[in-house]
Amino acid sequence: MSGADAFLGGAGGASASAFATAPGMSACYDAGMELRIEKTPSSSGWQVHVVVALDRQETSELFLAGDKLISWPTDGMRSSGSGPMNRSNMFLSEMVARPDGLILTYDDAELAERTGKILEHQIRSALGG
Repeated sequence: MSGADAFLGGAGGASASAFATAPGMSACYDAGMELRIEKTPSSSGWQVHVVVALDRQETSELFLAGDKLISWPTDGMRSSGSGPMNRSNMFLSEMVARPDGLILTYDDAELAERTGKILEHQIRSALGG
């Protein structure tokens, strides 16, 4: 499995070629949703890194339909250090607006894998896919 395939969720995720662009070309703004979920070990546990990019039509549809609240499990989640409690949800528009995406840290690989699947299902469902 290539590094790009691992970043996209391994064998069960999308293929790396689905997100590749030709050399010297930039991604098209009307190309459709791009969802990347990476689960990797870190010094503090297992990280789930989620990046969501929407095209213009999807952004408009999200705005017109009402923003969707995306939530994730907090069992086994490590503290982010940004407050007294771990955050357990975020509006999809906020997730899209974060250039570095969302990074969550869990105690073990099983929890990170579960969280990745939950997030992927919610995000794809929120956008009708």
